[in-house]
Amino acid sequence: MPRIGSVDGMTFSVYFNDHQPPHFHARAAGSEALIAIDPLRILESDLTARQERAALAWAAENIETIRKAWSDCNG
Repeated sequence: MPRIGSVDGMTFSVYFNDHQPPHFHARAAGSEALIAIDPLRILESDLTARQERAALAWAAENIETIRKAWSDCNG
């Protein structure tokens, strides 16, 4: 589970051999969201609305890093 970034107490990871569609995980304070990569959208979440917005904003700025991490882990 490579960690690909963090912001405001939230961490972002991609899992090896994970299911489709391509996505990453955002975690904060015991909560988690699965976020699709293309297009960026929340698939599942128990994060707060503010945390979801922060995660999507971070992802938009780091989309190439996220795509590469997914490709490296899930070929």
